[in-house]
Amino acid sequence: MIIWMMAGLLLVGTVVLGYTQGAVRTGISALGLLLGMLLAMPLSPIVQPMVARVGGTQIHAMFLAPIVVLMVFVIVSKVIAQAVHLKVDTYYRYNVPEYVFALYQRTNERFGAALGAISALLYLIFICTVICVLGYPVYQLSSEEKDSPAWRWLVKAVEAVKTTKMDRVVAAFNPAPQSYYQACDLLGMLYHNPLLLGRLANYPPLMVMEDREEFKAIANDLELIERIQQYPPLPFQQIIGEPKIQAVVTNKEILTAVLKLDLKDLSNYLQTGVSEKYGDEKLVGRWEYNHGASLAAMLRADPKLTNVRRRMIVMAYDALMKDAWITAHYNNQIVLRIKGTNDVVNVIRGTWTKNDPLSYTVEWSGGADWSGKLAIKRDRLELKKGEFLVLFDAAR
Repeated sequence: MIIWMMAGLLLVGTVVLGYTQGAVRTGISALGLLLGMLLAMPLSPIVQPMVARVGGTQIHAMFLAPIVVLMVFVIVSKVIAQAVHLKVDTYYRYNVPEYVFALYQRTNERFGAALGAISALLYLIFICTVICVLGYPVYQLSSEEKDSPAWRWLVKAVEAVKTTKMDRVVAAFNPAPQSYYQACDLLGMLYHNPLLLGRLANYPPLMVMEDREEFKAIANDLELIERIQQYPPLPFQQIIGEPKIQAVVTNKEILTAVLKLDLKDLSNYLQTGVSEKYGDEKLVGRWEYNHGASLAAMLRADPKLTNVRRRMIVMAYDALMKDAWITAHYNNQIVLRIKGTNDVVNVIRGTWTKNDPLSYTVEWSGGADWSGKLAIKRDRLELKKGEFLVLFDAAR
């Protein structure tokens, strides 16, 4: 119903305007609109860098560039139409008999009304295209009665476009790339399944950004995390409006990194927990210190231990560290975080290189008492601190 009402209003408005302006101005303006719609996408890569320099992110530039191209064509066509109309009108007004001028005026008005109807179709296609592009994420992220009136209206408009099959008509003019729809699907998946956010944080390209202050602020705000993960979910507008979330989504550097992600692989990772692109590298990921397994392995290493030596080893392991984590990144960076008995976390960074499928060499920046050899045995990461064997389990 929304689409038919819109089509009716457009038809009446453009027919009246076409009758008033005449065929020359209406026809050239309609031609400019058509050319703008056809060339908006092919020419948008040329305009995107200029739009990005003016302000905003690459995502803003991606959507604004086609609109800028379209508006340029529309404005130029309007200027040309006015100039041509003045020349034609002047010629018929002063250089032909009066009855010919009257015939020209009548023909110009009626043919202008007909061209106005064509303009109505073009404007309808443009509006439906905007609804399809902007409405797709809104439809995915809808929380029904909790949404704002504008969101609910846009959801109804998307449903109306699908009902009238106009989504098929406007598909050829749709400026959004396939990656846009993949990103919207991912947002919808995360919004309706907020527990997947924990898995998202373990995706290798995103783990690299874990030390950014924007993400630390979110991770340390337990109240915010609880609100995001509640069911039924909060309206997306409310979540995205949180200052700490805004700090992430408005950061150009973060958005640039997100745009480079393999969204198909990320979607598969969120659904299965396995990345086809990064899953072959066993070391990449998070590893958690296993105190009991480390102590047991150390005691098994020497079956001839005396009771005194055994007690000394147990006491040494108790004093060694309270907890520890290793994060191995896909870009060959590695981070070891050690929580001492005083709860102070010491961070040691380094780089890793692969020797064979399950053996690695690490160059630590500091932490000289930690071994430069890593090995994965029986799904556990083995590392030595001095004479002590330290085992880590893969974090789940």
